[in-house]
Amino acid sequence: MGEIKIIIWVVLGIIYIISRARKKSTPDSAPRPVEDYSEEKPVTFEELLKEIQGAKTPKTQPQPVIEPVSSYQTDYDENLKEEESRLRK
Repeated sequence: MGEIKIIIWVVLGIIYIISRARKKSTPDSAPRPVEDYSEEKPVTFEELLKEIQGAKTPKTQPQPVIEPVSSYQTDYDENLKEEESRLRK
């Protein structure tokens, strides 16, 4: 029983070593240089500051121009006789 355990541990160790060797040899797992991550130029502090300040200031919509309405011409003396007759009844 003791010999079987030793053989199993040796086989597992060999498999582990082989799998580690294969992972190291593949070029896909190698990290890419920093230049390949983005093609954009680095953002300067001033540009970041402008973005932040632009986001903080609320964008106000222009107030609609309200044109003054000419005064309404109301004739209060119109129909006075009819209104008097209704009130007297």
